[in-house]
Amino acid sequence: VTKLIEEFKDQDRYLYPNLKAKNEAKNIAEKFENEMGNLAKEFLNYKEKYNTYIKITESPINFKNETTKIMKALEDRMSREEKDLYTI
Repeated sequence: VTKLIEEFKDQDRYLYPNLKAKNEAKNIAEKFENEMGNLAKEFLNYKEKYNTYIKITESPINFKNETTKIMKALEDRMSREEKDLYTI
């Protein structure tokens, strides 16, 4: 989990700003940064909210729904980067 968070933070700090310097990638990098730049923060919030068994079992339906939501966001980000960004 820590490595995943660091990867997203590094992309937000280094990858997207560097890609913006290249005309071909600038629009895509700006769009991704605007749309997905808070994903690391959202994931950390999710992790803190459900970091114990008790927290999960207090509201299993919310846990399931929020897990589905964050996993979809992570999958979407990685898929979009693979398809639209890394091919430049």
